[in-house]
Amino acid sequence: MRLTILGANSLLGQHLVKHVQENVGSSIEITTWSYDTELAKKIDIETTFNHYIGTENLGKAVRKADIVVNLHEYQDLSILPDVDALELHNVEFVRSLVFLMNSGSIRNQGLIHLSSCFVQCAKSVPNVYEAEMNPERYTKTRPFQRYCETKAVSEEMVKQSGISNFVIRALPMYGPGDDSSIITDFIAVSSYLDCVPSIGDRDGVTQMAFVGNVAVGMWLAIEKLSNLLPSMQNFRKDSFESLSDSEPVLKLENEEGTDSDASSDLASSNNNFSYLHQSESVHEVILLADDIRSKNIYEAHREFICSPKRPISLTYIPFLPLYYIYLLFTTLIIGVSKLVNIPKTLEQLPEPYFFYHYFHQWTFFNTLKASSFLNYRDKYTQKEIVGICRPYYQRLSGASLKNFSWKPHLV
Repeated sequence: MRLTILGANSLLGQHLVKHVQENVGSSIEITTWSYDTELAKKIDIETTFNHYIGTENLGKAVRKADIVVNLHEYQDLSILPDVDALELHNVEFVRSLVFLMNSGSIRNQGLIHLSSCFVQCAKSVPNVYEAEMNPERYTKTRPFQRYCETKAVSEEMVKQSGISNFVIRALPMYGPGDDSSIITDFIAVSSYLDCVPSIGDRDGVTQMAFVGNVAVGMWLAIEKLSNLLPSMQNFRKDSFESLSDSEPVLKLENEEGTDSDASSDLASSNNNFSYLHQSESVHEVILLADDIRSKNIYEAHREFICSPKRPISLTYIPFLPLYYIYLLFTTLIIGVSKLVNIPKTLEQLPEPYFFYHYFHQWTFFNTLKASSFLNYRDKYTQKEIVGICRPYYQRLSGASLKNFSWKPHLV
């Protein structure tokens, strides 16, 4: 099998490569791709495979793949998110990927597309043990509206593509190599306070997933999808002859060579894409998470958040009064931003629900479909996860972390 992983520098991308290398063997030909940087080594992985960089090489990365795993996404959970960047990476990139795969040399390619559990979450009511749901039910109630809107649009795009696909709705992940999660946020804040702030009354439930277990689930999804494809024989489509490998799919410069508005260029060019629908294709949406304990953020991840140098503060900060004050403050900031330009530091404050989700909300999911359809079982137990993660997180310092997890970044 020829496997292409897009967004290979993401936490999940790194662990998926590691899992395939260590547990599957040489029968899998791996190709990786990243948007603008060399292949990272957040964890210990072999780098003996082809790695492509940039949108001009996206065609080369996917053209011979049997299965393409798209982990590339842009996340921005701030009060005034970068809408153009969200649209560019989460929508127009997926549109271009679908076009490339429908124009490619492999007749029955499969696509596994990473989405987010937040597309089926509500802000105002608990999200308790829900299975895979239609995102349209949550259009007006879901958190992180701009981000979730682009993820929902890309899900629908993949569904309508005519390509056999699985959409994987992942939970927030943690594990070795993590540099952008609520756990690293705690570590960054503690570097300023010399302690971990104690927020809330330990109410609520927050479900996160160990990335090593998610990588196992992703591989099971790859295997399942490959078994469902009618064949993996090469088939040269007439339209592929006119597609140059060296021609950029996503053009970020105008004809004069100067910078242009990438999102508008992509939108205008992608509007001309026509999908070549196959008569038979597979589509499944799967919530993927492990069965590790779901508790409040302090109880679930105390071993990672705290260390002898990072004790939990003895001063308790009540959550709801602080939340409503912050909600009022950010509402005022958003209102002012419509009248005058405001500093980036204010634009990139976290959306109030970010705190509500981790310190007060009840959110956990029904992952029966992953268990039954993919035959998913946790590879790592809670005890093993603590043994793997605690040394990594206790070595992290606030100075080594570049950003808070809610700020705009490529995942």
